Amino acid sequence: VDRFVLSPHLPTFGLVALASLLPTVLIVTYKRNTPGWSPLEKVGVPLNIAAAAALLFVMFGTKDLGAATREVTLTNEEGERVTRVIPKAEFRRRLALFPFDNRSGDSTLDWISNAISIAMQVDLEQDLFLSVRTTPYFIQRLEQVGYPDGLGMPFPLRQQIADEQRLPFIVSGEFMREGDSLSVTMRLHQTENGKLVKERTIRGPDPLSVVDVLTLDLKRALGLPAQHIQEVQDQPVAGFFTDSTAALRAHILGLEAVQRRDWARAATLLEQAVSTDPTYGLVYNALYVVYLVTGQSAKGIEALEAAMRHIYRFPERLQYALKGEYYHIAKQDFEKAIAAHRMRVELVPDDIQGHAALGLIYTVNAKRDSAIAEYERILEIDPSQYEVLKQLGELHESQGEFEQALDYYDRYARAFPDDAGALGTLAGLQRELGNHEGAGQTYERALLIEPDDPETLVGLGAVATDLGEFARAEELFREALDAARTPAESAEVLGGLAGYYGYRGRMTEAIARLEELFTASERSQPPLFAALVRIRAADEYVRAGRASSARQMLREIESRLGAPWNLLAQLGYIESYLELEQPDSANAAIERFVPFIEQMGFENLRTPVMWARGRVQQQMENCTQALETYAKVLAADPTRSQAHTHVGACHRELGQLDEAEKSLRRRLNVRPLDPWAHYELALVFADRGDRTRAIEHLESALETWDGADPGFEPAQRARARLDEIRTGGLELTPG
Repeated sequence: VDRFVLSPHLPTFGLVALASLLPTVLIVTYKRNTPGWSPLEKVGVPLNIAAAAALLFVMFGTKDLGAATREVTLTNEEGERVTRVIPKAEFRRRLALFPFDNRSGDSTLDWISNAISIAMQVDLEQDLFLSVRTTPYFIQRLEQVGYPDGLGMPFPLRQQIADEQRLPFIVSGEFMREGDSLSVTMRLHQTENGKLVKERTIRGPDPLSVVDVLTLDLKRALGLPAQHIQEVQDQPVAGFFTDSTAALRAHILGLEAVQRRDWARAATLLEQAVSTDPTYGLVYNALYVVYLVTGQSAKGIEALEAAMRHIYRFPERLQYALKGEYYHIAKQDFEKAIAAHRMRVELVPDDIQGHAALGLIYTVNAKRDSAIAEYERILEIDPSQYEVLKQLGELHESQGEFEQALDYYDRYARAFPDDAGALGTLAGLQRELGNHEGAGQTYERALLIEPDDPETLVGLGAVATDLGEFARAEELFREALDAARTPAESAEVLGGLAGYYGYRGRMTEAIARLEELFTASERSQPPLFAALVRIRAADEYVRAGRASSARQMLREIESRLGAPWNLLAQLGYIESYLELEQPDSANAAIERFVPFIEQMGFENLRTPVMWARGRVQQQMENCTQALETYAKVLAADPTRSQAHTHVGACHRELGQLDEAEKSLRRRLNVRPLDPWAHYELALVFADRGDRTRAIEHLESALETWDGADPGFEPAQRARARLDEIRTGGLELTPG
C-alpha cells in the first residue's frame, strides 16, 4: 500500500479476509488425512467462503480498494492540456490548524504563534492529499467565544470548532525561546475523541526552519503513503516566504492587523515587508486584498501584478487562485478567470475553496444555474459543508424557486438542531413568503436554543413589525441591542432598528441609528463594505429632509474610494434623486454607473439598475414602459416584493384598477401593514368611488405612521388625502 500508493483500506481488507477464512483452514487441515471430500468439507468450506464474502461486502462494499490516486488530463487558462496524478477524495486528510501558543514569556515573540501555523498551511498546500483550515476560516466563531486572535484557546474549544467545521484532525502546539533557538512542540489530535495521535518537539533558529520538519512528521502521523511522501513535490517553505526575519515578522504582523480589521496598520506593515524583500509574492497578494477592500483599486492591481511576477513563489494550488483573481480583477477576462479556477478544481476535484470561488464568480456574473452546480458539487465532495446549504437556498430563493429554497434551509436547520442561526435562516424565508405565523414560531424555537441571540431577536422584531405589534417590536430590538456581543452583531441589530424607524416615518430616530450603524460597520467590515452601508442609506437621509447630508456623504465616499469603486457612490445618487423625484438626474446617475458593471463583470447589479430605470420611467409618467421594466425586474428577482407597489401605482395611473389592486395585494401578502401599499390601495378605491374602503386603507397607513416626524411627507400626504375623502372629495391627485 505504501509503495504503490494504494487504498489504505487494503491491509484491513486482507486481515479480515484471512481471519474470516480461518474456519476453512481448520476444516481442511483437520480432514486432509482422509481421502476424498468429507461432508463437513463439502458444506463447511462453501458456507465459510460465502459468509466471508458477505462479511467483506458489508464492511468494504462502499470502500475504494483500488489506487489512492488517479490520473487526469486538464486544460489550463491558455487552452493547453496537462496531465496530473491527483488523490481520490476519500483519501484526503482534512484538518484544523490553530496558532501555536507562546510559552516564552516574551510578548515580542507573539508574532511567531501565527508565523508557524501560516507557514505550515502554505507548506501543506503543496500536498494534494491535504486540506487545511486556519483561524481566518473561524474568525466569526472565535470572536463570539472571546478569542478573536485564536491564541490561548483551551483544547475543548478548539475541538468544538473543528467539530463544527467537520474537520477530523486538530493541529496545535506551543513554542519557547531557548537561547538563540526556538523549541517548538506540535500536537496532532483526533477531533472526535480528542485522542493525541502525535507529539513532536524540535528546535531551530527561526520559525521557518522548523516547519519543514513538522509538516513531514505531520504527514506521516496522518497516515499518508510513504511512497507518496517520498515522491511528492515538497519545496522548503522558506522558498514561499523569505530569508529575511524582518520581512517575515512584518508580513505576519500585517496579517494579524487584517484579522483585527486595522487596515491602515496592515498596509504599512505589508508595504514594509515587500520593501525589505521585493520578491515576497505572498505579501503582494495580501497587499492586493488590503488595497481592494479599502477601495484603492489602482494600488491593488499593482500589487496583484507584482504577485503574478513572483508567482513561482506560490504553491501550485495557490497559483491558480492567484491567476483567477488576476484575470478577473486586473484583466477583466472572465473566461480566463473561470478557466484558472476550473483548472484548480480539476487538479484537486474536492478543492472546496476552488468550487466556492467559481460559485462566487458565477453568482456575481448572474449565472445562477452554474453557481448552483458548483455549490452542489461541494456538497457531493463533502456533505458536511452545511453552510453551502444556505448559499444554495439563497440562490434558489433569488430565482423564485421557494420550495427548493425552503428545502435547503430546512436541511440546514436539521443539520444544526442546536443552532439558532440555522432556524433563523428558515424563518427569514417564511417571512418573505408571507407566512408570518410560521416565521414567528420558528424564531421562537430558535430562542429556546439561544435565548439572547441578537439575529433571532431582530427577526422576531421584524415579524412583530409586519403584524403591527409595534411596542413588542421595539422591545425585541432593544433586547437584541443589549445582547449584541460583537461589532458585527451590533451592526445587524442597528440595521434592523433603523429600518423599523424608517418604516414608521420616525426619521430622526432612524438617522440616529444609522449613524451608530456606520460606526459598528467600520469596526466590523472592510472600508469598501462599510462605504456600501453608507451608500445604501443615502435615500434615508433624503427622506428625513437631509438631502444635503446625503450629497456630502456620497461625495466623501467618492473621494475616498479609488476608481472604479468610486462609481459605487452612484447607487446612492440614484436612490437619492428618485426620492427627490428628479428622474433626469437619477437617469444620469444610472448612465454613470453602468460602466462599472461592464468593467467589473458584476452582472448581478443589472437588476437593481433595471429597477431604478423602471422608477425613472414611472416618475416621467411613462407607466406603460415602466410596467414592462418592472416585469423584467420581478422575473429576475421574484423576492423584490416592493416592486408590486410600484406596479400597482402604474396600473392605477393607466386606469387599470383591477390589475392595480391585484399587484398591491401581492405586496400586502408579504408586508400586511406596508403603509405605502395601503396608501396606493386607498387611491385605487377612491378612483372606484369606494369612500369607505379608501378611508380604511388610509387609516391603516397612518396607523403605521403614527408617531412619524412632523415633516415626514408621505404621512402628510396621506392625512391630506384622508381629509379630502372625508369631506366628500373623491378626485385625488396621484402621489
